[in-house]
This record gives sequence, structure tokens and C-alpha cells, in this order.
Amino acid sequence: MFGDTPLCLPLELERRIFEMSSYSRNDSKHLFNLLLVARYVHDWIKPILYQTFLQSPKTRVPDIERYPTLDLNKIGKFGRNLLFSEEISHFQVTSLLSIFPNVENLAIWTNRTDLAHFQGCVEFQRLPLRRLSVFVASLTNIRLVGAPFQSLTHLELIRTRKEPWDSWKPLTALPRLTHLLINSVIPEKIAGNLLQLCPHLFCLIQLVSVYVVDKWTEEKRAHLCSNGGDHRFVSLTYTSEFHFIRDWQEGLNGGLDSWARSDCICIARQRKYFMDPASYWIPNDSSWTAGLNNAGWDWYLNL
Repeated sequence: MFGDTPLCLPLELERRIFEMSSYSRNDSKHLFNLLLVARYVHDWIKPILYQTFLQSPKTRVPDIERYPTLDLNKIGKFGRNLLFSEEISHFQVTSLLSIFPNVENLAIWTNRTDLAHFQGCVEFQRLPLRRLSVFVASLTNIRLVGAPFQSLTHLELIRTRKEPWDSWKPLTALPRLTHLLINSVIPEKIAGNLLQLCPHLFCLIQLVSVYVVDKWTEEKRAHLCSNGGDHRFVSLTYTSEFHFIRDWQEGLNGGLDSWARSDCICIARQRKYFMDPASYWIPNDSSWTAGLNNAGWDWYLNL
């Protein structure tokens, strides 16, 4: 009927199709192939290809060492998700942040770099952050002020030590904070205060190694369960340090990361979807659903 006349799609529809193809495959080789289709397609796909930078000893996206010709100064503006888990100094962090001015999801996991080291630098203060995951040796050394903290919705603090409430209190001033994750046991009083005073907190999470949890007595667990009455308080366990990078990537791909899984747990508790309402420590993986009752399974399978 149409003879040899090629079908022309509206440009916006064509762009949408290519973008959907990019996100559905989540494959860098596939994205590189799309770059070669046409110049205008190249311009659409390039920001998607370079929106995530993950540099760890075992995972590099993109692989800067393998492709040294990549000019970070040209593609850094596309970066929205940035994770570094290599041993870099806070001076190197500052330099990196100057290359990635549009990062919304930032994770800096190194023993040598604490939030207190770079929180005041101009490069960090300019970021339009939504999610932040960092080491914090002491809450007394950090100042949660400036633009990044005003827009922050998800905050993960790693290796936080025991400190008095006055050190935690500044967290209650974060205007958009909905999710707070601490990579250690949160003292009972601190947890209660955070749940009560953080104005928009949807979920408070403590994430602890399963091997540490197993050393605790049932008496200690029962004591910590006193905050179990608030469905927003979630206690997760992990089995391996490798969990963290996989979890971060899972969230980028639209899967259940720690944040999304905790959301599900909060909702399931609120609606009484657990067989044992007093269940406390929950594995931070797909097996968390084992505790759901029949109504819970019906709900979960229809998400």
C-alpha cells in the first residue's frame, strides 16, 4: 500500500523509542551501538550512557583504565549517579566533584575520606543532591548546611559511632529527608527521637552484619524491639561487604535496593502483612518476603 516510502516518525516519538531501548537493556555495548545510528541519536543516547560512574576495585563503569581516551571533563556533565569505593583522598574527591557538577546520587566509600573532609568545599555545596551515602566518623564533626542538604531525601551514614542525642539532632532540620539509613545499631532513644522529630521521615533503617546480630542475646534483641511499634523503623542484615555495590546498582536499575525494600517492609508492617508482627531483623535480600502472610503475598505479587 505504501510502496517504498519510508515511514517517518515524529522526532519526539523516535527519541522516546531510543531512550526506552536504552533503559530497558541497561547494557553499555548496546548503548555504544545506538551511538552509531545517527548524529541526533548519538546526542540523545550519550547523556544516558554516561549518567552513571561507578569506580571500585572490581567494577568500573565506564572503565576509565581500559578506555583512557575518555575525556571526563567533557562527559562529566552527564553524570547523575556517582560511586567511588577506592582509596582516594578528600582532595581527590573535591577534584572529582568539580568534574561532575550535576550529581544527584553520590556515594563515597573510602576509609580515607569522611564527610567532614569535603562538606564545606564549593564543589560539593553546588551539587543538586537527592541521595548521599558517606562515611561519618563522628556526627559532631559535620555541619548539615547548604544547598545539598536542603534537597536531600535519602541519607546513608556509614560507621557512625555512639554519640549523644545532641550530635544527632541536626538531622531533624533536614527539610526534605524521607529516608535515613545507619550502618550500625541505632540506640533506642536516638531512634525514637528521630522518628518523632524528623518532619517527613518515612523510613528509618539500621543495617547490620548478620554475623554481628547472631552474637547478640535474645534479651538484647527484645530490648531493641521496643521501637518495633513504629512501622517506619526497619532493621536489616547483610552477609557480605559486596552487598553494598550490588545494592546500589540494583536501585539504579529500578530494582529493590535497601531503600525500596525498606519501603515495602514499612508498608507491610503497617498493613499487618507479616506472619509474625514482632519479627525484627530482616535479611536485606529477596528472602525478606518469606515472612509475609497470604494477604502480604497477594499484595507483593501485584506491586
